[in-house]
Amino acid sequence: MGVQVVREFDAPAGLRGYVVQAHGQHSIAYATADGEHVLFGTLLNAQGENLTSQEAEHYVPKPDLNAAWDKLKHSTWIAEGAKHPKTVIYEFTDPNCPFCHLFWLANTHYFDAGLQVRHILVSFLSPTSKLKAAAILDAPDPAAAYRRNEAHYKRGVAESRAGGVAPEKSANPATLKKIQANTELMDALGISGTPGVFYKDNKGQVHRIVGLPKLSKLPQIYNLPPQKLTDAELQPYL
Repeated sequence: MGVQVVREFDAPAGLRGYVVQAHGQHSIAYATADGEHVLFGTLLNAQGENLTSQEAEHYVPKPDLNAAWDKLKHSTWIAEGAKHPKTVIYEFTDPNCPFCHLFWLANTHYFDAGLQVRHILVSFLSPTSKLKAAAILDAPDPAAAYRRNEAHYKRGVAESRAGGVAPEKSANPATLKKIQANTELMDALGISGTPGVFYKDNKGQVHRIVGLPKLSKLPQIYNLPPQKLTDAELQPYL
C-alpha cells in the first residue's frame, strides 16, 4: 500500500507500535501480538489519555519546515496582495476548493495592511481542477485570472463546477507539468488538503497550517493589525 515503516517502539497491551510514512505524512500504527493484524487509530488508556498523540510527539520526526521555505520559493506561484509586503505566506490552493475561497476572501482584507499571498496552484479536488489551474497560469495576467476565479466562485454546486474560471480545453503540457510538480511538492511537505499554508513567525521560524485557519487568529499568524471581516460567509469561521 506504499506505507514505509520509519521506526518501531513498545506499546501497551501487547501491541507493537510503529511510526509509518505514506505520501510525505507520518502516522502511528499498532500491530497485534500475533503479527498478523495492524490497527490505525487513537489508543486511549483507562484514564482517557490519548496515548497515540503522546507517542506521535515522542517518536514522529519533526519536519524541517525552514528547508521547506526554499522549496516553496522555487515552486510555480502567483503573487497577490501587497507589492512591498510586510508579511509573505505561501498557500497550496485548488481552483475548486471551497475553503481556499473563504481563505482568499478573508485575506483580501489584509492586502492593504501589508500581506502578500503566493498561491501555489495544485490539482487535488476534481478532474477540472488541473485544467482550471492551467487556464489561470496561462492567462495574460495570472493574478487577475486567479481573482476572477475567486470573485465568481459558485457555492452550492458540485466542486468540479465551483471555481469561477472555465477549464482550459487544450492545456499547455509545460503548464500541466508545473501543476503536477506543485501537487507533488504539496504531498512531499505533508499537506493533505487545501488550503495548505506556510508562514514565518516574528522570529523567522516557518510554520505550517493544513486547512482553513481560525480567522480570528490571522492577525497573530500574519503579525499584522486586525482587520474587520464583515462578509456574511466568513462569520462561522471567525
